[in-house]
Amino acid sequence: MLRVISELTIAAAATLMIMALATGEQGGLQAMIPHGLGESFKDVDPDFAAKAQQIFNEWSFALFAGIGWIWILTIYAIAVLANTLLKLKDYALRPSLALETHGLPGWLLLLVTLSGMLAMVGQGVERFTAEALFLLLLLPYCLAGIAFVHLFSVQRQLHFRRLWITCFYVALIFGRWPILAMIAIGLYLQLAEMLDRRKKMG
Repeated sequence: MLRVISELTIAAAATLMIMALATGEQGGLQAMIPHGLGESFKDVDPDFAAKAQQIFNEWSFALFAGIGWIWILTIYAIAVLANTLLKLKDYALRPSLALETHGLPGWLLLLVTLSGMLAMVGQGVERFTAEALFLLLLLPYCLAGIAFVHLFSVQRQLHFRRLWITCFYVALIFGRWPILAMIAIGLYLQLAEMLDRRKKMG
């Protein structure tokens, strides 16, 4: 499933690239975002409005990546629901669509590296697009990290496992560092898998 999700992520990234190229003369993806967010808070607190506008301007690229994440996760959730319903009638071709900790393709790591480098050295429209692509391409790694947490909780037979998993997802929803930790775990798992495969090949 991680490979399928990786391919969906590439499709979303390609769509983002097409949009960036199509709107290049008008300012690219960044020009598609309204910049008057702070106006809605102007009457409440000018300082808060200025801070909100600053954060929005600095992280507006995350809006496109977030839309891509939601699109891919929605497709995956629908697929899981459809497979569950098919299992009730014994029509399912696969017993489960659960995520695993392995299966991330090597070309995904290459694309993440390239987009990350462009995000650091690029300027203007190119940098904004690269930042959005970089964040979007990290989704499969985040899911691999989440799959690892589930596997770890099962293997270690943690007490109150459901409570821990619930707290884990709450932290993911409301925190930034847990998501970064899951991405780091996903990257580590892929690198470990690649090194193990190379050792087996001699």
